[in-house]
Amino acid sequence: MKNFNFELWLMGQNADIQRKYWKILQKTKWNHNQKIMPEYSIVEIVLETNIDFENQESMTHHIVERSVSLASQIQEYLIQSHNE
Repeated sequence: MKNFNFELWLMGQNADIQRKYWKILQKTKWNHNQKIMPEYSIVEIVLETNIDFENQESMTHHIVERSVSLASQIQEYLIQSHNE
């Protein structure tokens, strides 16, 4: 049985950009289980595993809230990395 998850993916505009950001983000908490660069993304984060379409409003709120928070964290990390 396959799991159904909502995920947040960070992707590069092209392969060169993907490799560049993979090098920056590969050892972060967002990629802790990734030993090699994914084929299509730089980061893949599971946002929700408990899919409940009976409670769409709450589920959607959680997914959006978590997406915005994670995107902000990743952006801040990239800014700090750029300034080092």
